[in-house]
Amino acid sequence: MNNIAAYNLKLLRSFAQLSQQELAEQTNIPVEHIKTFERGEKKDCVNYSLLFCQFFKVSVSNFLHQKMLTDQIADIILTDEEIYGMLSEENIF
Repeated sequence: MNNIAAYNLKLLRSFAQLSQQELAEQTNIPVEHIKTFERGEKKDCVNYSLLFCQFFKVSVSNFLHQKMLTDQIADIILTDEEIYGMLSEENIF
């Protein structure tokens, strides 16, 4: 698990004013997995990363490789059409 994704998850969750428990309930991801993800300890994070990106509407590239700043979040949130297009290109949808 990379520390950038852990940092970004905490930042996005804070920006959305969600507790770890609330995020768990809204994503159907066990709260323990969210806690270990945020500590950078979750090793099998690909599926969770995709779910978090979809939930927060950010690109996988930004989530995994670019340390986000609070004042940039509004600019990097994707529209539903952009998300669908990316998923379609990757043959996920």
